[in-house]
Amino acid sequence: MRRIFGEGVFIAPRLMEEMSEWVIDDLNTIEFMTAGLVAVADDVPMLVHESTMSPDSQSAMRDCGLGIGENVITYRNRQDYIEQVTAMSASGLKPVFQHANPPGVFEACDPAIRDETIRFVNDKSNLDELAGDSGAPARRILEPFDEAAVLALKTPTVLKVATDKPNGGAADVAICRKRRHLPRAYKKFSNADRIIVEDYIQAAANWSVRYEIPRAAPPRSSGHSTQICMRNGVHVGNLVRAGEAPPAAVLDLARTVAEAGRERGYFGLAGFDILVDRAGRAWVIDLNFRMTSSSAFGYLFDALAVPRGMTCGRLAFCFIDHGLSAFLARCRPAFDAGWLVPVSTFDPEFGEAEPGQARCRMMIMGRDEADLVRNERRLESLGAEFHPLRKRPFWRTILPSSLFRASSF
Repeated sequence: MRRIFGEGVFIAPRLMEEMSEWVIDDLNTIEFMTAGLVAVADDVPMLVHESTMSPDSQSAMRDCGLGIGENVITYRNRQDYIEQVTAMSASGLKPVFQHANPPGVFEACDPAIRDETIRFVNDKSNLDELAGDSGAPARRILEPFDEAAVLALKTPTVLKVATDKPNGGAADVAICRKRRHLPRAYKKFSNADRIIVEDYIQAAANWSVRYEIPRAAPPRSSGHSTQICMRNGVHVGNLVRAGEAPPAAVLDLARTVAEAGRERGYFGLAGFDILVDRAGRAWVIDLNFRMTSSSAFGYLFDALAVPRGMTCGRLAFCFIDHGLSAFLARCRPAFDAGWLVPVSTFDPEFGEAEPGQARCRMMIMGRDEADLVRNERRLESLGAEFHPLRKRPFWRTILPSSLFRASSF
């Protein structure tokens, strides 16, 4: 991380609650998201919620060959986070915020990236400006956004919230394949001021391309994976196969976007969602100029898979009902066998957190795809629920047309 972020900075990753309307409204998820880079942080200072750093989770990660960043700093709650960011800024370090912040909260801080830059590059209404005229699906702004205008739209179509607030997780996107989906989309976005109406892409593949955008060097790709989405559109992980690469058109488009973001003043990590249509043309549909759920996963797979004889891996979002410590103990044989690695964890019984399920991001690996499926089932048998909507292993049997849907009704 040091070669990307440079000296004199610290990572401030927390999403502030009043900015979460188009991302997530669950406080424990907000706190869990801060730990996305703990396994690859190196010596870059980074703030994370204390519930992501329980002794048992740190022990399990180290036993799996991961090195916890030596400058990871924990906070207890929102106010503690604000105070620590302010104090670290006063010491001369510049915060690298991962999300736009509410006006006035960090007024005394001098951020490494301007808030207006973060807002611009993550606003979906600016996607075509960053991707170029031919890189984004045809789109227009529906303004004013009213029910009559929505119901008059032709389907299939894609609706996205035009906002400079943080957005993602399908909270800000609706795919309307049939006319009956339009009133549901209007209800979902009733609080939005502006809506993007975008062409529906008949996609054959959905790629996530990760990028490093250093402060003092040209942007470079740091890997790629296939995104896994449920039928209802919720993103539930990523799949990577050793030696598999997206078409050149995807990589070229990702580079264009990364360079455009850098010209706007952004640096750090990024991840771009790019579809390939049935004619082989690439279309970027979402820009994440921040650390993403797959950022650490990609680095860890590259470092661990080949030495362990693994050819494919999956990032899974796991929920645990019966305590994180007990679950990690049951996973010990899988850790020792080398096919399971905890990327990040959240234990609501450790630290100041709301009651609820423990959760973790797990990297599941296999010597081939059949082995990966078997290992996924083994993990389920240990007590992991991969997603509340998911009842069985699915990534091999999911319909190709559903892999790219960002939301569905």
